[in-house]
Amino acid sequence: MDAASSTGAVRFPVGNISAGGLFLRSTLLFEVDEEFTIILPLADERSLSVTGRVVHVSLGERSGMGLAFLSLKDEDRSALRALAQKN
Repeated sequence: MDAASSTGAVRFPVGNISAGGLFLRSTLLFEVDEEFTIILPLADERSLSVTGRVVHVSLGERSGMGLAFLSLKDEDRSALRALAQKN
């Protein structure tokens, strides 16, 4: 599964996802506490736009960043749970 930033210019492979956040595999890393919008494709041709905050950055062989989702609606959290179960 891929996620795209709100700039539309960057796509990230998703390492793992839960209702609370996700890990984006990338060598392009944002700063801890930086916030940005992520667009996640859903199974039914829709997409979910969520804001996340970088909570940790990993360097090395499995470079990437962990994001915590911010201000999710209940229906968005349910969609994320369903998405996480499929992956």
